[in-house]
Amino acid sequence: MCIRDRLWIDNIQIFLEDGPVAVAGGDRVINLGDTVTFDASGSYHPNPDTAIASYLWEFSDGGSSTNIVTTHTYNTVDEFTATLTVTDEYGLVGVDTVNIRILWPPVADAGEDQITAPGVGNIFDGSGSYDLSGYIVSYHWDFGDGNTGSSVYPTHTYFTAGIFTITLTVTDDDGLTDTDSITVLVAVPPIADAGEDRSVVLGDPIDFDGTASYDPDGGSLTYH
Repeated sequence: MCIRDRLWIDNIQIFLEDGPVAVAGGDRVINLGDTVTFDASGSYHPNPDTAIASYLWEFSDGGSSTNIVTTHTYNTVDEFTATLTVTDEYGLVGVDTVNIRILWPPVADAGEDQITAPGVGNIFDGSGSYDLSGYIVSYHWDFGDGNTGSSVYPTHTYFTAGIFTITLTVTDDDGLTDTDSITVLVAVPPIADAGEDRSVVLGDPIDFDGTASYDPDGGSLTYH
């Protein structure tokens, strides 16, 4: 038994024992609406023969839980202090707190879907992204072909046809992130063939023939 001290009163021996130790975990910064996981499993009793009998989480917004591991969602942008109280089988308690800062998350905006051709430089626009709780500190573009970019207006060229998913991830000054994705269709353009140049007599009808035009991708054509 872990004994801190002992007293003798009228031949009655009284043992003074340490109480349980609550471990609520580290402070966190969370996006508004995100689910927070609270874990009290690191709590312990210095006396290995004494068990922790109960756990109580109080989230400071009216919510609470008696589970060792629990989740909670805050619905207000604010700072909260979640309190963990552990009680052992003799009624001794241990208390620990964790600070939770709830912020508006940044909002990523990768712009509109695009259609382009191989070899053409394409400009992407992340300027529509914003952060209500601070400011955006970085932009990360994943162009879906193994290449990346880090500016607000990156330029990227695709050299093969296909459909690519471009993902923009923005990070704000609190380390919070958000992502947005667009699709880029990279297609080989159709080939227009209007025929040969001609010299004709004024007033004579001219036949125009576009049947030599074609689409390398095998798609159907319209003519104007």
